[in-house]
Amino acid sequence: MICRISVTPNSTRDASFSLAPPPSATLFSLPVRVFSSMEHRRAGGYIDNYGSIVFASSGDGLLLLKATWHRFSAHASLDSPRPREVLAKDLVEEEHVSYVCNPVTGQLVRLPPSWGTKHLTTATGLLTQADRGRGPPKRYAAAELIEAKDVGHFVLCRFRSETGEWDVKERLSPLPPGRVMRMWNHEVLAFAGRLWWVDVSWGAVSADPFKDEPQLGHVKLPEGSELPDQDANEGLELTKHRRMGVSDGRLLYVEVSEEEPFQIKSFMLDGESGPWALQHQVSLDTLWPNGGDGTKERPLVVAIDPLNTDLLYLNMGSEEIVSVDLRGNRVIDAYSVLSSDIPTGCRLANIFLPCVLPSFLGSSLIPGELTVAHFRSVTLPACILVSLFDIKL
Repeated sequence: MICRISVTPNSTRDASFSLAPPPSATLFSLPVRVFSSMEHRRAGGYIDNYGSIVFASSGDGLLLLKATWHRFSAHASLDSPRPREVLAKDLVEEEHVSYVCNPVTGQLVRLPPSWGTKHLTTATGLLTQADRGRGPPKRYAAAELIEAKDVGHFVLCRFRSETGEWDVKERLSPLPPGRVMRMWNHEVLAFAGRLWWVDVSWGAVSADPFKDEPQLGHVKLPEGSELPDQDANEGLELTKHRRMGVSDGRLLYVEVSEEEPFQIKSFMLDGESGPWALQHQVSLDTLWPNGGDGTKERPLVVAIDPLNTDLLYLNMGSEEIVSVDLRGNRVIDAYSVLSSDIPTGCRLANIFLPCVLPSFLGSSLIPGELTVAHFRSVTLPACILVSLFDIKL
């Protein structure tokens, strides 16, 4: 389970991952050489900051991530929380570089700038294909779904390793007329040979980025879970307590009720288009033998276990992450967030990404043309800031 935000570069040549079994968080860092490509002319009156974010997992271990550089005016106070709109006003210049990464070997392959957009956003996913469907991936595709200005259309911006280029496809939206797709803070899922973009108030839109003419499919949330269109604040709060995920080759959806006693519901999708079947319903106060101490706050849904459909990870009041066996109605293990190296301001955010690491990753290369630039070393300033304009805390 990878902490998606990194605030410390390393001095090695490759990406570094401190692999740990869940519910412990795996922390990562990018090498200093990655940020050297972002070295800009030093200027007085400004503060330069660097950070990196993991966007998505391909389903077989490869990751899509982004390195960021921001230049703020010198009066920007970056050591204390500030409203995003204030930080945006202080922002003078920025640059973003995207990579495909093998977290076992640390290999990085740089992607060219995306077509028509300044930089990739969290609505970008990664999908791989293997020969005969098994073994190391032979090709990959990164794809970003962008809602067109005229509601009712999507723009699918995709990169395929076999072509080495981005292209764009415009498609009709499968959402109800006038409905906007809210893809806040939810990773794009790789499932059943397609990428799935999730709106936790409505459902998911999917596409196969390898097809020459990909068509959009969709699936709604289980009956009773669909909500009216959300505004920004409502949507960001909702993503903390609802999640879709892939587990044991099935698509799962989990939600935590709004009122006490908090109810955890887990649904499994039948095939690729439904219907949903209720798999588990557990009251949070029954998970603790002491009668529910520590369950006064509504927990965050951290992740759905990718191998066990009964296993769920919850964030309890930003203090610990617990693994819960929904079938056995019990807490299995806990991980202290307070004693971790996770940035303090991120402990109540959805910043954990489940990732499966097949054994073949240790001896396989990322497919496609390997054109990673060789950057010279550069010493970075001590102040590191993650891009607050992609992942809303």
